[in-house]
Amino acid sequence: MKFLIVFVALFALALAAPAEEVSILKSESDVGPDSYKYIYETSNGISAAEQGVLHKAGTENEAISVQGSYKFVGDDGVTYEVSYIADENGFQPQGAHLPTSDGQSAQAEGQLKNIGSENEAISVQGSYKFVGDDGVTYEVSYIADENGFQPQGAHLPVAPEA
Repeated sequence: MKFLIVFVALFALALAAPAEEVSILKSESDVGPDSYKYIYETSNGISAAEQGVLHKAGTENEAISVQGSYKFVGDDGVTYEVSYIADENGFQPQGAHLPTSDGQSAQAEGQLKNIGSENEAISVQGSYKFVGDDGVTYEVSYIADENGFQPQGAHLPVAPEA
């Protein structure tokens, strides 16, 4: 299931990318019953790595903790890198280009769907906001589920329609 999420995320990246020809330089994944990890790198400077571990499996307090990073080259030619942890404390991104000023807040709620079936999946819905260096408050809402990480915010770019 998690491999499908990675595949869908890579496919979405391919559709959203400019018309330049991009090749996958590296793609590895390992999915187990209580953990997963993946890594990929493309010829246009995009790369990502993530690993997740299921804690307290089979209990009412079952939860997953995720640690990872991604990197991309922005329209300005600068390479941006974000590392993150997502656990019981929410999504916690870090990057040299991300603001660290006061005014940050985050909230998230997750649930396990299709428990006990072959299609068992985790779905997380949440939001975070922060005050940028320009003094503007930015807010991002997101869903992370079997369809990948889907952020929305007035300041975020939107992929062109096909």
